[in-house]
Amino acid sequence: MPSAVPDRRTPGGTRRLYRSTEGRIVGGVAQGLARHLGVEPWVVRLAFVLLAISGGAGVAAYAAFWALVPMSPDGRGPDSP
Repeated sequence: MPSAVPDRRTPGGTRRLYRSTEGRIVGGVAQGLARHLGVEPWVVRLAFVLLAISGGAGVAAYAAFWALVPMSPDGRGPDSP
């Protein structure tokens, strides 16, 4: 089923992962990752929380994504016109 969210693709046609500036709670990591994976943001947030509770991997993963994944290049979320 096609998504209503436009795809962010590089000139070569590969999808890029960006942190979102819209709909974010902390750093836009969960929102951007959810859009990239095609799932709801609460699913990604729940995964981060469960990983954080079960040993701290969620905190480390969130921090790594925050440090390594760039913000959306146009300063808006991937689904903005």
